[in-house]
Amino acid sequence: MGGKPVTNVHPIRRPDAVDTAKQFAAELDTPGRRPAPRWTAKCFGRSRFRRAAVYDGLAVTLLMALMTCLGVITFAASAKADGVIDDDEQVYADAYGGAICQVLDEHYSLAGVVGIYDVIVEQGYAPDSAVDIINVAVHEHCPDNWRLLVAIGRAARAGA
Repeated sequence: MGGKPVTNVHPIRRPDAVDTAKQFAAELDTPGRRPAPRWTAKCFGRSRFRRAAVYDGLAVTLLMALMTCLGVITFAASAKADGVIDDDEQVYADAYGGAICQVLDEHYSLAGVVGIYDVIVEQGYAPDSAVDIINVAVHEHCPDNWRLLVAIGRAARAGA
């Protein structure tokens, strides 16, 4: 701040401020007085802004949890066959039944069926149509793999 020092400013010394601070400290140290838990002071202290921030965070968390639940309910593709085979599904099953059976022979597991399912859905078929196509292809081209599909269906219906 360059320049000449200010000499006419004197600090105000108030002895009552020191006494008030001592009294306040003595009141806090009173025996039998239970201190408030730290989380209570942080959440429900006197600061409006701190309380608002906590409530905003809680509201956003609850909203995100609600939206996640709704998204799971709404967008979860239920791979449940409708049992009605339309012409497109039948043509696809006839054309690619051999390839589907070959994949199932090499990968006789849930992962093999899910891989076939994913490929069919990626080609534009609905999830229930993909299941119908797999069922028809296995039933017509490789019935020895039918037990795998039955086991997967039972496990899916049981919620496993």
